[in-house]
Amino acid sequence: MSENDARLGRVGERPQWVRTGSVFVRAVHLLAAAVGAGGIILGVGGAGGGPGGSGGSAVRGWWVLAGGSGVLLFLAELLRHRELWRELCGWATFLKLALLAGILLVPAGASRAPGTPACGPAGVLVSAAFVIAVLGAHLPKRWRHRKLF
Repeated sequence: MSENDARLGRVGERPQWVRTGSVFVRAVHLLAAAVGAGGIILGVGGAGGGPGGSGGSAVRGWWVLAGGSGVLLFLAELLRHRELWRELCGWATFLKLALLAGILLVPAGASRAPGTPACGPAGVLVSAAFVIAVLGAHLPKRWRHRKLF
């Protein structure tokens, strides 16, 4: 094992059916997250109140689908990357979840001050979560799976 490999988390075997299934689950996850985020950014999910805000029923089902598929993806990754909780990509996932949980704290109907983004605070949070998710998923392997501690 090279010195660089020692900095990466332990890798285990994952059955082929899990790998194949995770590709389809990932496609569902991306679609559901995109529709849910778009609903918040465009104000369909409630005026700044996130998926639980007033009018949130229009996108709530998409958020439930995104959450359920996200759990399945995380479990599939844990099969292969046994130290995911110590790796950069695992922490990116935890930070994304914290940002998304923050959306629930934004009061429904939160007003947007002049000069702030049109999507309001919930839209800013969901946008930041998307950027972190993309970086956590697409950085080079040597960075994504590097152990932080």
